[in-house]
Order: sequence, then C-alpha cells, then structure tokens
Amino acid sequence: MANLERVDRDGSYVYSAKTFMLVQRHDFPAMLQVTTEWVERYRLPLAFGAHGGALTLNGRFDEAVLALERALRLGPRDPFRAEWQYRLARAHFGAGRYELARDWSQSAANTNARLEWPPIHAAALLQLGQREAAQRAFNEHMKLHPKFTMAQALSKVPGDAPGCVQMRNRLVASRRELGLRD
Repeated sequence: MANLERVDRDGSYVYSAKTFMLVQRHDFPAMLQVTTEWVERYRLPLAFGAHGGALTLNGRFDEAVLALERALRLGPRDPFRAEWQYRLARAHFGAGRYELARDWSQSAANTNARLEWPPIHAAALLQLGQREAAQRAFNEHMKLHPKFTMAQALSKVPGDAPGCVQMRNRLVASRRELGLRD
C-alpha cells in the first residue's frame, strides 16, 4: 500500500488496498469511511461493491442494498458480479428479506457456481419455512464443495456491529440445522 500511495496517493487502487487491509484487521468502521471516500471520488463498480460490503459488516443493510445494486448496474459484465450478487443476498438476509436473499444468492451461484460462498439461499429457504427445499439447496452446495466448513461460512460475516452479529447468528443456526459442522 505504501508503494501505491507513493505512485498515486488518491488513486482507486490505493482505496482498494486500504479496504483490503482494513478487512484483514477487522476494522469495519474505518473500512466504511474509506469506501465512502472511494465511491465519492471514483464511482466505480468495485468501489460500490466494497462499500456495500462495508455497510453490511457495519449492520447497515438497507444502505448496503443500494450500494450493491449500483455496483451491479454500473458493471453488467464486471468480473466481480457474482460477489456483488452474493453480498446483496447477505444484505437482504440481514434485513430479514428472505425471498430476496434467496433469489440473489441463487443468482450468485448461477453466475459462478465454482466459488465457495456459504449457501445463503439455503438459509433463506429455511427461514421461509421451506425445509425440504433448503435441505436440497444445502446438499447441492455441499456436493459441489465437499470440504466447505463453518469456518469458511463465518469468514464471510466477521463484523461485530449488532445487526451483523444477529445476521451471523441466524446464518450459523440455519446452516447447523441443515448439517454444516464445525
């Protein structure tokens, strides 16, 4: 990051590196500040996607939805499209909009089934009372990713804001009920 700052102190890649560093440090309030500056300065799909992730990790799900929808609109062929769809599913799940969480998670899986995201659509189906469909979705995910663990699932929602903790607890409980072990 220091080298990037020497070359282009306020460049988009510097914001990206700062965001990544703050994720690693689990400093989500600072991450939110950096991504807010990033979207104000550059208005790129990557900036909006990162901002949506920061908002989610700070428990601000409705704002996250707006940022992630913007990332998808700005980058219809963005290589991170599936990631933005997954983050959108996570934000909807956090807000209790399980139908939208299911739909966006399934869209992410359809966009790129090879990436090992926790199956939010399975957890959303369970929250909607559709136990059999949830189990099928979970089993399909585990068939594609047999070494998937709870630790991987937890790594996608590390925030400690109250809303994020509540979302993580619902996701963990759903996945355990469907058979994911530690």
